[in-house]
Amino acid sequence: MKKIALKNGKTEVNQRAAHLLLEGGYTSFDRGCTEWGTVSKYDSNFIGDRIGDIVISYQNGRIDTVPLVFGYTLWFYNVWDCDMEPFCSDAQLAESLREALHLYGAYERQKTCFLNIRLADEAVEWICVKSYKSKKSKPVFRCAYLHSGGEEIRSEGEDGRLIYSPQQPFFQTKTIETFGAVPEKTAKLISSLRFALYTFEEDYSKVYQSKAPGRLKFSGDTLAELATDVLYHNSRQMLEKVDGDGFFHTSSKGTYSWIYDGFGAYRAMDSYYDCIYSRDAGRAVMSLLLMGEIQKAKDAVRCINGYMMYYPENNLYISGQKVRGHYSVIPNKPLIYSTVLTSAGWPTQFTREKFGDGYRNLGNLETDGHGLMMMANYLLWKSLDRDTVWLEENYRYIKEAAEFLVWQHDSDLLFTKNGLLYGETEAAMNGYTLYANIPCMLGLRGYSEMARALGDTDAAERWNRCADSIESAVGKQLSENGKWKDYGFYHDPVLTMCFDMFGYDFGQNMPPEWLGYSENGYPKNMYRYLKNSYVGARGVGYDHNMITQSAMLLNRPKDYGQLIGNLIKICYAPRLPDPFICPEGVTVRPREGVYRRQGDLGNLVQQAETIKTLYMCAGLSLHNSDAVVLAPRLPYGWSVEYDNVPIPACYDEGKQVYLNGRISFNRENHSYDVNLVPSSSKIKIRCNMSFQRG
Repeated sequence: MKKIALKNGKTEVNQRAAHLLLEGGYTSFDRGCTEWGTVSKYDSNFIGDRIGDIVISYQNGRIDTVPLVFGYTLWFYNVWDCDMEPFCSDAQLAESLREALHLYGAYERQKTCFLNIRLADEAVEWICVKSYKSKKSKPVFRCAYLHSGGEEIRSEGEDGRLIYSPQQPFFQTKTIETFGAVPEKTAKLISSLRFALYTFEEDYSKVYQSKAPGRLKFSGDTLAELATDVLYHNSRQMLEKVDGDGFFHTSSKGTYSWIYDGFGAYRAMDSYYDCIYSRDAGRAVMSLLLMGEIQKAKDAVRCINGYMMYYPENNLYISGQKVRGHYSVIPNKPLIYSTVLTSAGWPTQFTREKFGDGYRNLGNLETDGHGLMMMANYLLWKSLDRDTVWLEENYRYIKEAAEFLVWQHDSDLLFTKNGLLYGETEAAMNGYTLYANIPCMLGLRGYSEMARALGDTDAAERWNRCADSIESAVGKQLSENGKWKDYGFYHDPVLTMCFDMFGYDFGQNMPPEWLGYSENGYPKNMYRYLKNSYVGARGVGYDHNMITQSAMLLNRPKDYGQLIGNLIKICYAPRLPDPFICPEGVTVRPREGVYRRQGDLGNLVQQAETIKTLYMCAGLSLHNSDAVVLAPRLPYGWSVEYDNVPIPACYDEGKQVYLNGRISFNRENHSYDVNLVPSSSKIKIRCNMSFQRG
């Protein structure tokens, strides 16, 4: 037996042997993808992917290659555990994986694995572990043993562990003897594994007719029918996330997680079930309002507003200044960012050196979450037909949240820069972004209106002045060459956040140049992350849904048609648990037509954005003008049916107004057929099919 240290490139051998035993089998990029998913083949790994070869050259000129393929000669270590689903509950599938893997120890997640290759009856000149430049993952094999096949091989460590024996059942059936390609039997097993874990284009082309009992129904092709189920089931599950006391869970109880960088296996877990994220909840409350679920929205807002008061109620100070009530990253765990997350490595500027012993008392500046919760409070008030009683009962929370922003804006303490608000968030990690500043500006506008409704003109004017300053700073500092910059997260949020506040008349309620900034930046914004795949992978809400909403608001039918269709593909996984629920992220091979879930299934903000997108597709928004504006953005050939659908924030003498009827987008002549009947004859319907801006 001869042990050989493998080199980069060719390793000289010049020896005859019966077998080649290679130590290794994991990869340099030991992940299924980059975090949250990707559309790039380069940095994603699926079962069945070939990322290199073992090349064996003989002295007689013969060359054999062993394909290095995930599920056959390679496997995952960091993102794999033997008790992951569906393998731990599906014995047949587990057996298929065991049979397909020719890498000894891989299924059991041993730190060191071995691959045994039967050699030709010729002297080996050299061997080489070849990697493909097209893949980020490189196969890792550390050393090799040339052996006769009849002797045992033990490790050189103190334990002398047996690593090969001709008597081991594994090597009797799993010695590589086929070259150039994956053996046919193994290839079939790998196909069955891929079929169990992934979704394919052919899954979306099968005839499907929705049976979902939702009030909003799409039809026209298979994806349209599936869209009805996607909307219904995500709406149903989001409602289930609101407890009777208003606690709004970010994850569902016992949901499934596909791991942020996994390869398709998953496990049941509670994920973020015990957390309310302010950013998630703000967006989700607004989606509840679109759905007409006013009581659920009231309950959630009441609960989260209560958590906001933790800081003044506990008399917390930072640098001698009393901390005002605010929505931290996780309101029900108000100090978790400053006491736990930053200790785990999340960056922060709030240190003992700068702020003294009270440096953790702020919790964090979840500026985007704070602004989104303010928008949610304001829009709830509008959806309650501007109910004065509710406003009076909740005004202490309204005032506290607005005054926090005034304090943040006016104080040198909290890193405000020339009117721009600083944020320590996923959207504005130690920085200044549109995603953090726009909702705060909009929230202050709404809160000023509520203050005026109660006669508190001083507060109204003070909050408007603060909003004016932020608006001016946004226009001057977050635009460049007629385009937006520093989005936060992945895409321009300006239009879609203004849509939340003002519906389809948003152009009348923001600086006129802002629309131009969004429009001018749209092509690059579109290409930046999607790269013409029409799939936003990372954070389905922040990525895919946000660019879809921008495409609808800028009237780009070719783009939004494909984006809406791909949103349904992202959500629909017929062979997986909860087949219509939106995942947190997705990994896609656009050219191959393969889709894989990533992260937390039914993650609240991704779910809420998906619901918002489909309501926008149907043309619905919160009612803001003298007439109900319907601006459907249907893919070609789709229709939408309204079955007693509540018109958001639309009342007639205190009674909710509902909509019945149908709108169809004729594929042949690109025209709309409209048949709509509101439940009140006093309500005007203005349909805007071409969507003129402003």
